[in-house]
Amino acid sequence: MPGAQKTIIINASPEKVFSVITDYASYPTFLKEVSSCVVDSRNGNTVVSTFKVDIKVKEIGYTIRLTEEPNTRLSWTLIRGDFMEVNNGSWTLKDLGDGRTEALYAVEIVPKVPRTLSFMKKQISTTLAEKSLPSTLQAFKARAERG
Repeated sequence: MPGAQKTIIINASPEKVFSVITDYASYPTFLKEVSSCVVDSRNGNTVVSTFKVDIKVKEIGYTIRLTEEPNTRLSWTLIRGDFMEVNNGSWTLKDLGDGRTEALYAVEIVPKVPRTLSFMKKQISTTLAEKSLPSTLQAFKARAERG
């Protein structure tokens, strides 16, 4: 998947990390850019959730379909969004033993832009994915390691 990806080691078990990344309603409490998150529906391991995110110039909304594979993987695809054509991604968790988890986060974001600005799509996608990625991962790490 084109986009950005990063691996981080978290000093918590895969079960703990998975519980943090699937606690969608708590995202606004530790991710500064997320202003709200509502779980619209849940059917087994499939969740539909709507997010509101402040990207500094404006607040945007989007709805994604998340697929949970307990303690190993979480993936998502965009259903609809104010500003996005694509928002696909995943968390892949690997148990390192000793209460540590390797977490690989991958995301592809393609913004909706007017045709006259289409040359900026890649730059905007890269900025959205790569610039916010380190702080996002650190926020999840801190939350999971708090116990």
